Amino acid sequence: MAQEYDLAIIGAGPAGYVGAIRAAQVGMKTAVVEAEQVGGVCVNWGCIPSKTILHCAEIYDLARAQAGRADCGIRGDNIRADFGAIIEKSRRAAERLARGIEGLFRKHPIDLIRGRGRLADGHTVVIEASDANPHERRIQAPRILLATGSRPRLLPGMAVDGKRILTSRQAIELREVPQSVLIVGAGAIGLEFASLWASFGSKVTVIEMERQIVPGADEDVAGELEKALARRGITFLTGMTCQKVEISDSGVKVTAASSSGNTDILPVSHHGQDAHATSIEAERILVAIGVAPNSEGLGLESLGIAVENGFVRVGPGFRTSCDSVWAVGDLIGPPLLAHAASAEAVAAIEAMAGQGNGTVCYEAIPMCIYSQPEMASVGWTESKARTERANVGVATVPFAANGKAVAVGQTDGFVKLIHDRGTGAILGCHMVGHGVTELINQIAVAISAKLTVGQLARTIFAHPTRSELIGEAALAALGRAISS
Repeated sequence: MAQEYDLAIIGAGPAGYVGAIRAAQVGMKTAVVEAEQVGGVCVNWGCIPSKTILHCAEIYDLARAQAGRADCGIRGDNIRADFGAIIEKSRRAAERLARGIEGLFRKHPIDLIRGRGRLADGHTVVIEASDANPHERRIQAPRILLATGSRPRLLPGMAVDGKRILTSRQAIELREVPQSVLIVGAGAIGLEFASLWASFGSKVTVIEMERQIVPGADEDVAGELEKALARRGITFLTGMTCQKVEISDSGVKVTAASSSGNTDILPVSHHGQDAHATSIEAERILVAIGVAPNSEGLGLESLGIAVENGFVRVGPGFRTSCDSVWAVGDLIGPPLLAHAASAEAVAAIEAMAGQGNGTVCYEAIPMCIYSQPEMASVGWTESKARTERANVGVATVPFAANGKAVAVGQTDGFVKLIHDRGTGAILGCHMVGHGVTELINQIAVAISAKLTVGQLARTIFAHPTRSELIGEAALAALGRAISS
């Protein structure tokens, strides 16, 4: 006989486990079905281990930089990095958080069922037999939440071998720094690996088919980040695609050409110089061109659940075309961020419980890149704002004008605040610089609370802190609005 629950969730990543905890908090008897590690890609193979490695890379860079600075009064010799030990540290961090999630499941309590789940009907989840569980199992619930996440996309015809051709899943466990690496894709994942490998001495080349890195980002911050990373020795080939990949025992050789298909007319950026079709040789290649949803094998077709390009389509409250099934996170498409997935899960659960309207304010969801320097954005880009509004104001404040940034020697970057001059509404904010992935949350709160630039300008920020940059940008925006 199938065990009965109020809610069954397939997937224990940032959407699934956060949704399960919220469901338990509102009184639902909940089961979570997970085929792999609790915490999903984010905890085990993405956000957490990568940020651990990036933190170590930052410490290593700072140690070497400060040891050579006479003005800091610090002297150091033979500073070196044990990359294998750094990877071990990242694995311990991931394992600790996964155990913590399991502890939260026990606390609430939430039943964790190991295995691969699929829909038998609108109220039944089948957990397939496996080595750990030799018998097929069924659970039933009036509500089912799909939170199966995504996996790395590959170039057509390319197969990952874990040696020469990598995705982020293999790269995160690599025990040695590649002497040279070619990264395909200049989004968050590609740039974070580029930054950390460059810190440890790798020769890094990044290919991006769009005309700027971080496609879709505000042009000013994308350009500033590219210049900052190029100063660290990272080579960028924008407006280029991989035409041919050759694998040998010693490495990879990639032939790249203009993504326009017309290299005679549209040259591409190569450290600010023109470049056409070219060959790049490297020890390894990392494919970081985005993700594909894990929608296969869930039994969606039999229930008539609508899917578009692999992503599950949802309506109000994140309900699918089957009334008893909801879907959230990477499975339903962009913004493809862990914190967005968690927010969607909470919204869906609260809608199920009659405690919310089942909506998420996507304009207030930050996007962060944890390279050195960091990049962070929330809300509209300047281009988007000028398309949507007639009276747009932009205020930019450089890190070089901030006391804390000067004191610690981290003066690269700026804060760019976008607002409506007429209403004072904060439309967006984009940052490049040290620690901006923490600063951006203050603007997310402001947008969520519908604060104006005037209200933000009247906030008293502690001195000296980087947060003062936000206040300075708001004051600059307010001053220009008054003068205009």
